Amino acid sequence: MKKIILCIGVLLSLGCTDKSDDKKFYDILDTYKNILITREQFQDTAVANPKILKILESKGYTEPSFRKELFELISKDKEKYTLLLDSLKKSLKNEYIIEKAKYDSLKSYSDSLSKAEDSLKLGD
Repeated sequence: MKKIILCIGVLLSLGCTDKSDDKKFYDILDTYKNILITREQFQDTAVANPKILKILESKGYTEPSFRKELFELISKDKEKYTLLLDSLKKSLKNEYIIEKAKYDSLKSYSDSLSKAEDSLKLGD
């Protein structure tokens, strides 16, 4: 997660022209990051959507106000902000892949230990 925040910070610092827009966009980007993480954690939209609404509310947004502000900012510098959004998605995807690989590795190791314990019990 620290890598993602660092990546966002570096990308925002490059080519920044209007600091107030960049501050707004950073806040929106952080909110969007939380939405993407929630969508990944909860594949069922009936579970994810209420959680996403809580994320938006905690940041002072409604769904329409979030979309409106995001699209207004993107329209000011489409190339820059699209690049930042794509970078965020890619960073989250890479982090998710790494975390999933760690989980799968630990699960495999745990399963191996369980099988070894079972075979030892059979030998008693």
